[in-house]
Amino acid sequence: MRTAALALLLATGSTAGCGGAATPAAPTAPSPAPPTVLAWRWRNLTPASSLAPEPRAHGVAVYDAAGRRLVVFGGQGERALLDDTWAFDLASSTWSQLDTRGGPPEPRLGADAVYDPVARRLVLWAGQAGSRFFDDTWALDLRTLEWRDLSPESRPQARYGSASIFDAAQRRLVQFAGFTDLSRRFRDTQAFDLAVHRWEDLTPPEGGPRVRCLLTAALHAPSRRMIVYGGQNNGFLDDLWAFDLAARTWSDLTTQSRPAGRLLASSFVDREGRFVVFGGRTELGQVNETWTFDLARGEWSLLAVTERPPERDSAMTAYVEAEERFLVFGGNGARRMNDVWELSRVAVPAMAR
Repeated sequence: MRTAALALLLATGSTAGCGGAATPAAPTAPSPAPPTVLAWRWRNLTPASSLAPEPRAHGVAVYDAAGRRLVVFGGQGERALLDDTWAFDLASSTWSQLDTRGGPPEPRLGADAVYDPVARRLVLWAGQAGSRFFDDTWALDLRTLEWRDLSPESRPQARYGSASIFDAAQRRLVQFAGFTDLSRRFRDTQAFDLAVHRWEDLTPPEGGPRVRCLLTAALHAPSRRMIVYGGQNNGFLDDLWAFDLAARTWSDLTTQSRPAGRLLASSFVDREGRFVVFGGRTELGQVNETWTFDLARGEWSLLAVTERPPERDSAMTAYVEAEERFLVFGGNGARRMNDVWELSRVAVPAMAR
């Protein structure tokens, strides 16, 4: 009996104290959670439904924050230029064609667009249709779905292949460069005031990038700088510049170590102050790389990701800053596309970056 009792005590891990009471074994501490970090990851959002926009490239897109949707207009379709408007709902990952009124703007490619959060509208500027180049400015009210021509009498020269950002501090569209039917490229900086519908030339008297088209640009909001990268000027450009919207001056950010020159890429600036560039076309063809430039450290890094969208240029993109999501629709690749991808920050094990 004493042997059996001792065996029971050893099996339960208990011993008798001075008063004869049993002392329970100490509980096992839970294993610490593995450390995680936030890392960028691509995800395919293309819906299975057959209802989707025609495959296209060179259109425009904005993110409608109030409606939580990506809004797409125009571009080069499979057979012709387009003037239709579609919305991709981020909650349901479904497409719907918007039945707009007024207008619409003439079918075109190579236009610019920004989102005006004050009036909740898509603002469209410039573009090309065959031998015609546009200098008009339109707005689509995303509540009433009505197009309105905002073009003033005095305006910049017609063009396509420029790059524009939304300057929230002054509520204006700011554009740089582009190409015209006069067989020349630009290096001017122009601003369109969305409150009074008036253009203003911001071009400084000296300095700045050389003439170009088919570039990409994004806003670094904390410093109110428009970051401009790449494009074309009798070849593929690989320089990086910043335009100070308050001082109206350019700064050359080009580093000795940098990615290959490219055109028709897409970009945004993330919360940590990195200028992020996706896709485009280099002298070797279309790419699906994602590069980041740390604006504080002045360094380029190639983003290491496993699953990536197919190679492409001329995609329609928008950045959702509040959710750190970069949305990519369509573009030119091995064929013209209408897929939807998302680059977002997710928590991953520290060793899996």
